[in-house]
Amino acid sequence: MKKQRLEDWVLLSLASADAPRSAWRLIKAFPQLADLGDADPEELSRLRLDKKVIERLLDPEIKMKVSSTIETARQWGVELIPFDEENYPPQLREIYDPPFLLYAWGETGLLGQPGVAVVGTRQASLYGLQVAERLAEDLASRGVVVISGLALGIDTAAHRGALRGGVTVAVFGAGLDWVYPHQNRSLAEKIKQKGLLLSEYPFRTRPIRFHFPLRNRIIAGLSLACVVVEAARRSGSLITACLALESNREVLAVPGNVSSKVSQGTNWLIQGGAKLVQSWEDVVEELPEPWRSEIKMKESTQPERKRPILTSEEEEIWQQLSGDQPRHIDDLAEMTNRSISELLVSMLNLELKGYVQPLAGKFYIRRDYSS
Repeated sequence: MKKQRLEDWVLLSLASADAPRSAWRLIKAFPQLADLGDADPEELSRLRLDKKVIERLLDPEIKMKVSSTIETARQWGVELIPFDEENYPPQLREIYDPPFLLYAWGETGLLGQPGVAVVGTRQASLYGLQVAERLAEDLASRGVVVISGLALGIDTAAHRGALRGGVTVAVFGAGLDWVYPHQNRSLAEKIKQKGLLLSEYPFRTRPIRFHFPLRNRIIAGLSLACVVVEAARRSGSLITACLALESNREVLAVPGNVSSKVSQGTNWLIQGGAKLVQSWEDVVEELPEPWRSEIKMKESTQPERKRPILTSEEEEIWQQLSGDQPRHIDDLAEMTNRSISELLVSMLNLELKGYVQPLAGKFYIRRDYSS
């Protein structure tokens, strides 16, 4: 892409990334974008733009900020993907108000591979976390890109499981330099190394509440199907599901306890016609061709996964864990007569081998390894 054209797209991003409707009005009024930086204030006011967008376009430092953004992207290895570029994800073009510029950090080739959204509540139950992590791992190990939003709860479990089995894409509700929540900084770094971090927001954009419903349309748009693992009756995950339906994507849900608040949304989706999910096969069956057949063929030719061998120390620690009752690292230290530092190394190894699932606050639960 020519430098001037990229500068035009970045200028538009800096001015209106958080106001997509204003952005598309600008694109319609300035198809070539070249004159956008010198637009007349009166002309801008006639376009019925958000006031903040006009103020940013008239900022005398806007062009300097454009150069700074492009240079930062170059130094960090972030790829800028405008709407009119060939490598812009074709499935995103189909949604309402598609993002006009993507900031992509990591393996951008994943945007052309079959993806499934795995989303859910931040206040997840232990059951929901286990299902999300196992489902994401099973899908990723069969070549499916797992897409989620890096939030606490179900999103975090989905990303962790996907990294164990394959690759994942995390869609931000802020600039790529602003990992939110901060507890997931380490996870975001792992995703950057083995997957993709994606945002429509420029660097230094803070995570603001209304960004997240907008982010959800990207998660839904990138995916062939959307799986809701746990959700309350009113939640952002149901917004993602509705956006997926509007974009003609399949919506699936994991059934839950009828007395649990975080299962009311998923049970409601199933009652309304969403496919009930019990395993990765249920998800793949709903994918369009040729992806469904390709994934099934890959599964039939995959060698059986071998059970990772544990050291005697790891085996002893694993036996002290429960599959339904989280144990704190301090309790494990007392039970095994080991130091916290020794245990943290062992717990990381157990997690990497698929035998342990870490929870918030240095709690852990046991995972019974299965092929």
